[in-house]
Amino acid sequence: MPGYQLNPNLTFRIKAAGMKRMIISMAMALSLTVCHAQERGKGTLEIAAGPSFPMGEFSYRQSTFEGSGFADPGFSVALSFHYRLKPHMGLVAMVSENILWVDEASVFNKYWQPEFGYDWLVTAEPWSVGACLGGIDIILPLTRSDFYFRLLGGFASTRLPGLTGTTSNFRRETSSDLAAAWGVGSGLNYQDFEKVTLSLVFEIFVTNPVLAESWSSDVLPPGSGKIFQNIVILNLKAGLGLRLFR
Repeated sequence: MPGYQLNPNLTFRIKAAGMKRMIISMAMALSLTVCHAQERGKGTLEIAAGPSFPMGEFSYRQSTFEGSGFADPGFSVALSFHYRLKPHMGLVAMVSENILWVDEASVFNKYWQPEFGYDWLVTAEPWSVGACLGGIDIILPLTRSDFYFRLLGGFASTRLPGLTGTTSNFRRETSSDLAAAWGVGSGLNYQDFEKVTLSLVFEIFVTNPVLAESWSSDVLPPGSGKIFQNIVILNLKAGLGLRLFR
């Protein structure tokens, strides 16, 4: 219908429900795969963590550029399951969380107004990007380890950081968006132990959420808009895996 607009709250509930269904489906699929892997003796359950580095527009600090993310380095945690189909190919399912801090000194310049005073400061919550991904590993077997190239696709839920000003009761509300996501990477799995594997992972993660933005204060009218955020994150992780045997 011409001029019709979907209620933003309804849109958020639809996306939240879709994310919930997706997580439940992936959890069920992962459980079935783990059971199958235990029967075949080809699966590995791994937890990995390490530093995260924002790249491109996500790391920009220019207050006049709409795509600036003002993101600082943070950390990433991932839980993944690897199933070896063939000597040179495997499947992987992963849930991950990326937490990146915000450069408060730079985001200050975007929102400061003379009415706030010259002693005004801003504190920021971190960026939060949670993802559910699945894909394939192309494996090069070595003597005591495997080198692999990984391609992943799925969805990510991104939370816009909330901001709070020290005066004038300034606040930017948090918001979230669910968007497609993908990742590429490579790594090395060391497998010279009976039940445990060690890994080093290099990964690039990408998602492009559209985030609703709204802010208010006691001295200025409230404002709102949309942020089309291009998120690119470089993750370096070390992992510990547990082999699933018969």
